[in-house]
Formats: sequence, C-alpha cells, structure tokens
Amino acid sequence: MPINESSVCDENSIEYELRSTTMLSPSYLKEILHQEQLQVLLVYLYNKTDDIIKIETHSNNIRVKIEENSTRSDVTGSPLKVDLKGDDSFGTCLKLKYYHPWTDSEAKYHPLSVEASREFMRNYLKKSNITEIPIFAICDGNNSLKTVILGMHKTKDYLITSTLNMLGFKHIEDFTLEKMEKCHYLNSRAKQSNILYSIISKYTIYGSFLQNVKNVNDCDQYGNVTVEIKNNNQCGFNKYERSSEQKVLLQLLAGHHESSVHFLWKQLLILQQYIDILLDPDKYQDHETPLSNSQLDLQDICFQIKELTTDVCKYEHQGGFILQNIRNMTFMDQIWEILKQCENLCMLRESLTYLFETLAESNLTIPITERCSLAILVTGLLEGKLGVPVLRYPQAMEFLFELGAEKLKNDYEAIIRNFCALSNNALFAEWNDLHSQLNFQENFQKVRNTIYSKSEVGDLRKHIAKLAFLSRLHIAVEMIYLLKNESGMTEDVLVDAYKTICKTYSDSKIITDFTDLLAVPLCEISLSVSSVEHCIKNTLPTSWQVQMVSKIKNTEFMTTFHLTKHQIFPFLDIDNDINTYTENFYYVYNYVQDKDIIQ
Repeated sequence: MPINESSVCDENSIEYELRSTTMLSPSYLKEILHQEQLQVLLVYLYNKTDDIIKIETHSNNIRVKIEENSTRSDVTGSPLKVDLKGDDSFGTCLKLKYYHPWTDSEAKYHPLSVEASREFMRNYLKKSNITEIPIFAICDGNNSLKTVILGMHKTKDYLITSTLNMLGFKHIEDFTLEKMEKCHYLNSRAKQSNILYSIISKYTIYGSFLQNVKNVNDCDQYGNVTVEIKNNNQCGFNKYERSSEQKVLLQLLAGHHESSVHFLWKQLLILQQYIDILLDPDKYQDHETPLSNSQLDLQDICFQIKELTTDVCKYEHQGGFILQNIRNMTFMDQIWEILKQCENLCMLRESLTYLFETLAESNLTIPITERCSLAILVTGLLEGKLGVPVLRYPQAMEFLFELGAEKLKNDYEAIIRNFCALSNNALFAEWNDLHSQLNFQENFQKVRNTIYSKSEVGDLRKHIAKLAFLSRLHIAVEMIYLLKNESGMTEDVLVDAYKTICKTYSDSKIITDFTDLLAVPLCEISLSVSSVEHCIKNTLPTSWQVQMVSKIKNTEFMTTFHLTKHQIFPFLDIDNDINTYTENFYYVYNYVQDKDIIQ
C-alpha cells in the first residue's frame, strides 16, 4: 500500500510525483541482494503520463483455431522487407533478442536526486524512529559517486545504511579480487579483518531472460538455460571450484513453435477444443459443430477405417527410439488419427457407428492395450460381448477426447522412459485414478441398441484433470529436450536432472487446468546438479558477484561487487548491444552496507 508521502516536482517541463510504495524487491534489488521475498518501501518519482502507455502484463499464447492454419502467428504491423540477394554471410550475424529483466511497472519508476533521497529518509525518521521494512530510494547517479540506490533500515536493535554506486563499463582486469578486498578494507576502516565470502556466478548457456516476454509467437527463442554457481571460498573472477553449489535454471515458453515436441502441443490444443465443446450445451447438441478443417468427407473417413481393419496385421515393428516416431502405432492410435479429421459432430458420430458395425461384423483379433472408454467398447465388440451402441453427440465427443488423451499419455510415457527409469506407478498414479469406465447393461446382449449408459455429458472435471495431467507431462518433456539440446552437460549429469524434472511435474498442484498454462506459458525450474564444468568451459559468466562481510566491534561491514553483461536498471540510458564488441567488459556496481548494532 502506498504511504501518503508525495509532492510534485518539475524537471525539463515534465511533472513527477514523489511516491513511496511497499512492494516486493524490484528486479534490480533482487539481482544485488539475492532475497526473492524481501518486502521494501521503494521511493521513486512517478510520471502520470506513463499510464497512457498501454502495457501488456501477461504473455500471449494463441490457441489453434480450427478454421486457421495452426502455424499462423499473431503478428501486427507490416514486416520490414529486406532483399539479401543471396548473401549467405547475413546468417552468421543473427543473434537472439535480449529481454530485459525489469517489469513494465518498474520501468515507470523514475529516479530522484541523491539529495532528495536523503531528505526523504530524514523526514521519514522524524515521523517514525524505526522502519518496519527496509527503505530504498532509486537515484539518478548524477553525483560524483554515481549513486543509483540509497537504503536504510532502522529497528530497535540495529541501523542499516547502504549505497549502490555504478562504477561504469569496465574491463575484468580492472577488478581483481585483491583490488576488491582493498576496497572492502577501506569501507570497513580496517587494514586487515576476517572476511566471509559469498560468490555467485551465472552463465547463460542458451537464450536470455524470458520473464518479460509479451508474446510467445513473436519470441525468437523457446527457452533459457542458465547455470548458477555459489561458493563461500576466496576465489577470483570466473574461477570454477568443484565444491561449489551448482544449479541449472531452466525457463521455457510452453507451446513455442521451436520446441522439439511442438507437434504434441498441437494435440493438447485439440483436446482443449473438445472440452470447450463439452462445456457448451449449444455446441455439443449441434450436429454441425465444427471439429477440424480437414477436407475429408464421410466417405473418405469410412474408407480409411475399412482400410485399417483390412490391414490391421501389417504394422511394422519400430527399431530404436526417435522423436518423429515415438513408439509402435497401435490400432487405437490409428483410429485417433482418422477420427480427429472428422469435420463436425455429425460426421464423428456416423464414423464411430461405421467403425462399430465393421468391427462387430468382423472376425478380427486385435490386441487392445488402451484403457479408455472407446478401447473397452472396441474390445467388447471384437469379443462379441457387445452390440453396436447408439451414441448421442456429446458421448461421441467424449469418446474422441478420451482416445486422444490416452494416445498422448502413451507418447509422453514412451519419451520419458527413453530418458529416465521411473516407477510407472509413481508417475502415473494420478492418471490411473482418473480413468472412467464404461457402464453397460449387465446382460451384455448382442443387439444393436447396446446402451452407453453414461449421462448426456460425463464428469468434465475428470477430463479437465486429465488434460492438466497431460500438460504437466508435456512441460516435463519440453524441459528434458531443452536441457538435452541446449545445456551441453554430460550424460551422467543429465540423467539425474531428468528424474528431478519428472518428479517435479508429477505434482498435481503445479498445473490444475490447461487453460492456466495457455494464459501464462512461462515455466521455470531450478535443478541442483553434480557438475557444470563441461558446459561452462571457456565461457565467461553473464554476471558475477562477490560479497565480502567483516564484523568489527559492533558494526558489520558488507562490500559487494556486481559485474553484469547487461544493464539491470530501466532508468539508466545505456546501450545493451555495446557488449557485442567488448567481450571482456562488464557493467560494474559497488554495493556498500553498514549494520550498526544498537547497544
């Protein structure tokens, strides 16, 4: 909640309002302090005209519409046309776009002068002798020290004061650990003292920070792989130690067209379309409700069904695992591939009736391993225990949903088993609980009017839960391929990481509805790994930070040096592309904090 502490100032004919707002630390403070949930009182200037600018607050992911091509992107404006005249050298100049770490809201916070920041804090302490939470004021850096943050936190036990200064764009040789230690001794006003070290290095292996991507379809990268190394030893810039705490941070944009398993994402979208139909009585009772944009008519669908039942024994055995052909196609898999091409509900029901009649009149023996409702019915028809059922439109729709869901579950299971050995019961216990069984008449008479005795529309909560489960499997598989394709880690390290990913996404609380993932497609996970040495070899960190702490009498002195390849403050006008030509240069910040214990 904002504190009623405001005034208006005029700078270059622009009116700013002084504001102080309680919030979680903005991105730049998190980057320096590494405290994710720290609540602070942020002091800044606000320009009301910023509210006129329309800001997108959520990532946009486009659902596939059946009347459109699924590869169509949501792009606005006219694209720039460039004729390269066959110049192949252009390809070597392309690079992934850099996405800044600050939010749209943070971009509206404008800095004060250092003098105004100090005056605010003095006035605040006059009104209240203590501060419940830390106060930070963002500053314009126009003083001699180029101060960008002033901080204060006073309680009955201690007083903390802090400053963050920008030291410029510097070569790494200008900042040896020895020079930084001398600076710490100077800050602590001691020639020598015991120093506690905390060093954090981050290496961007693939992509860039994706937290603020506005549109999945316009983003040129589907994920981000960042390595984070922490240690408490006295070591210099970019020095790897095996004893360090090592993590891999993964981000991905679910449904991105560059993903290795995007073809499976398209099928999830189809299943969501079926649920949308089942949720709307006007749609599931209308025989013309569209299901696909296929050009096949009923005769084409029936021909494919007839051909499949004729050649049912001619399946080819698959050799090794390949993503394009995940596993051996079963009879029910091929039924799914045929039926999902039905143009509308009427064609779907007629096609199912034709399938049932064909199987009931045949003497085929087909191994059916699936457990969905349609598979159970097909088995009953083949064994002569059931007659051809009479279906309503919503029941036909549910059959198709369950068939597609079962097929996808088997695909994901085959992929996961190729990468890691997990207990099937542990990973798929939720799926087994969600299986709904057919309830036929007990006498199972072989007559045409075998009744499918479910209500007009079954329990949609189970269908929604199934799709949520499948979406979690999909994210797990996407994470696996992101790690496999982009991290450069050794196989022994990857195997343990794969297991952690699968166990994490078996938690039903992570995604409870597929539509939540459509609304916010950014997914993140942090994995502890045994070694990252192989993937960071001959690589400079994206950011590097050393924190030095010494205690002298009743005062704790902290000096932090933060080196980063990219700008972390939205209000500093610096070109992010400058580091393209200056590999060994970094933006350097110095954070100094004194904590005095009150006796």
